[in-house]
Amino acid sequence: MNPELPPEDADISVESVASPLSTRRLIKADLRIVEPMQMEASFQYRLMVKGTGQEVIYPKRYQIESYFIFPAQMRISPSSYPIESFYRDLKSYINFRIPKLSFKEIMGYTENIERSPLKKMRDELLSPTRKNGEKLLFLQQEGRVFACSFHTFINRKIRRFTRQIDRIKRLRSASSAEQDVADRQAEAIFYENFRKIMEVFREWQKLLQLSQGLGPEILQQMRAVDEYLVHNLHDYILQVERQFYDVRVPKHAGENWRQQIKVALRCLRIYSKLQKYQWVDDQSGELDLERYFFHRGTLKRQMWSALYLDTRTKQLFKFQQQVGAMLAAGFAGLWAVSADFIIRLNTGQWGLSSSSLGASTFLLITALTMAYIMKDRIKELGRGYLKGGLIGDMPDNSSKILYQSSGSGEPLHVGYHEEKVSYIDPNKIPEDVQALMKKVPNERWEQEPHTIICYRKRVDLQGKRIRHLKRKIRAIYTFYRLNVSNFLAPLDLPYEELLVPTRQLQATSRLFPKVYHIDLILRLKATVGAKEEDTLYQYWRLVINKAGLKRIDLIPLGEAEEQASLDYDSIEEDPLSSMDTLASPRPLR
Repeated sequence: MNPELPPEDADISVESVASPLSTRRLIKADLRIVEPMQMEASFQYRLMVKGTGQEVIYPKRYQIESYFIFPAQMRISPSSYPIESFYRDLKSYINFRIPKLSFKEIMGYTENIERSPLKKMRDELLSPTRKNGEKLLFLQQEGRVFACSFHTFINRKIRRFTRQIDRIKRLRSASSAEQDVADRQAEAIFYENFRKIMEVFREWQKLLQLSQGLGPEILQQMRAVDEYLVHNLHDYILQVERQFYDVRVPKHAGENWRQQIKVALRCLRIYSKLQKYQWVDDQSGELDLERYFFHRGTLKRQMWSALYLDTRTKQLFKFQQQVGAMLAAGFAGLWAVSADFIIRLNTGQWGLSSSSLGASTFLLITALTMAYIMKDRIKELGRGYLKGGLIGDMPDNSSKILYQSSGSGEPLHVGYHEEKVSYIDPNKIPEDVQALMKKVPNERWEQEPHTIICYRKRVDLQGKRIRHLKRKIRAIYTFYRLNVSNFLAPLDLPYEELLVPTRQLQATSRLFPKVYHIDLILRLKATVGAKEEDTLYQYWRLVINKAGLKRIDLIPLGEAEEQASLDYDSIEEDPLSSMDTLASPRPLR
């Protein structure tokens, strides 16, 4: 008799982790190094969340303020590094978070069968109503959504198995009875996961067979999804196989596990070659590895594009952007006309002839030239003043967030997205950010000048409209990547040689790493209805040298300020699962 299995991620309820609605429950933030010249800050915003009862709450607005604090050695200033340069170095992206479907939801074994992309695709393949062009778009979109869901489904199975393996490692010094129970649970998890994954893949194979006679374009799209699924199966099998080298494998199950994994990997290799998919191993040449990795990346982008969100600049915002420039040009023009009128009126020269040329004419030309020069300066200075003063809150970019779903002509309007970048006087930053800077020990605040750039991103959401998609989409994912190469030119070499004593108190030399710190304070806000929730903070330190980013440190803050450790990626919940009494949503235009 098999022991009871540990609960999966889907069994964890949100209320047991964080009942009160707060910003820490609505936003998840993280930073990482993409490459030595690029850092990435990612944010996940909840589209909906379950309240205290059965109600579903739709957050209205999220605002993220990123305060970059540069040291004096980098010589960052509005003249050496204008706002336009920051935008050139910054790449911002936005998309839906991948739907996290359980095994039953993927297979269509639940009451909400419309959430199953496999069920939708089967109905479409068997339906003769749509034309091939419409059918192609529908199958392409749903197939890619299924591929993304399969990816997260496999990753959850890997995490579950890894947690059990880690438990076995911790029990190495425990009693043999406890070890035996953990071993048997790991064995049960392995077989259960493998059975579910293969059942999903076999169901997909049935759909692939149904698409054989629907034309080459549809078959090509289905084969692209199939190859991506094969890549995910390949990764799952190899990651599970690697676990056997990191932990003691139970004697009664070790051979069975290894044999099953080898058989699965051998079948996958045969299938890949029959379908003419690329396959690599430890004997593959460098060119084959390069082609495989390039093709794998292309497939991944194709699949994930089904969740990309489009942004279109609002028509009114294009006019609003020019308001400051138009007002400045108007003031400059008024000055030029007034100066010309006053000069001519005072000199009495409204018309010129050869007999009137003289010293007064020279003075008139000089005065008109100076007036024209001052007009240009008034225009430029007025544009900067109006944008930073009277209309300083106007964002640099403002756009609609749109999503083109399958089977829908018009894109779905999800919300709005705004961003703004500005230099901030260190003495004029918000008081709460100042208090946070003083709380974190840093001697350079008092001894050295520093430059602060604030990048503000605001996202207004219309979460109720997502229900029209009939998909388990519960969050929007945004991230920006910042290229730091323009900050490195003034920096010294990454190492400096200094003398140090040995343990025997003799002189020797060592290379000392020479680094600089860019501090980044994240200010996170969420608005639900008319109420703005509590503000949360994260304090990060980018450790950088002449060669680029070396590491990123998270500076610990007090419990009240720091971002909560709740990772709602590990929580598989459905706020609408108990909303059966609600009417089906109608399409929103």
